[in-house]
Amino acid sequence: MKFEPPSSHANLLCRVRPFDVVAAALCPPVALILRDPTTMSPENWASVALYCCVALFSTLAVYVTLGLGRGLDHFSSSEDAVDIWMTAIGAVAVTSAVIFTVTRLDDIPRSVPLIHLVLLGTTLS
Repeated sequence: MKFEPPSSHANLLCRVRPFDVVAAALCPPVALILRDPTTMSPENWASVALYCCVALFSTLAVYVTLGLGRGLDHFSSSEDAVDIWMTAIGAVAVTSAVIFTVTRLDDIPRSVPLIHLVLLGTTLS
């Protein structure tokens, strides 16, 4: 993880790229659909919406906290790949902890966070 001087952190919104926001928004529902398409049924809608919202906001918070939104150079190194995967692991861990605390993952299959991790890490890579 690289730290930059405070003067480089002028605007919070410019540090999160649109592709990162799209990846953060699409990976949770895709993970749910890949695991079990019937999870998206109307009786589970509240749990699915809660999982997707918490995943989006926690992923964006981890992006900003770990500094992934600063952008990567055209030539990436193995350190950049580690940063990307640490961001994905952190985002899914925060999402899982919050959702487990609130709903104990009642209507969400337990393998969804793992699928979410693989999708998010792959998408960001």
